[in-house]
Amino acid sequence: MTLLIDAFNLIYKFDDLEDLMYAGHLARARQGLLEKLIASNALRKKPLEFIVFVDGKKMPGSEVRSDREGPIPVHYSHDLSADYLIRSYIEKSGRPRDFLVISSDKKIREHARASRCKSQASEDFAREIQNLLKTKEGEGAEKQETLSADEIAYWARLFGKK
Repeated sequence: MTLLIDAFNLIYKFDDLEDLMYAGHLARARQGLLEKLIASNALRKKPLEFIVFVDGKKMPGSEVRSDREGPIPVHYSHDLSADYLIRSYIEKSGRPRDFLVISSDKKIREHARASRCKSQASEDFAREIQNLLKTKEGEGAEKQETLSADEIAYWARLFGKK
């Protein structure tokens, strides 16, 4: 299954990325989203394929319309909207049933369903990503071992001698 992601719609579902957007750091917010997608995908039993659609340009003055960020294709809408690009991508596809559209935009989700794509609200997908990443953080914390006071004293004596 390939996920077609409305980038800005999803960015605003993560507090840290939303803060970057409000501070005017669009490129950092976009990069943060891509990093979350890659990190969460590494934790899945069956990795997903993502295609990200971004409103506007990659950078002011940039003419890049499509790019890759690691394993993820990213499409920039320029003077159009990401919604328009997503609709066009679905219409040009020979297999819309293979797509899951991630957006909270009602028109995009209705178009996806009418085209026989599945759809999921950005809030739900963001929560799924956050849960995957939290699970990984929790596992890392459990694996950390701490030294007892006696062990610390032993190592301090050992390394304290010249």
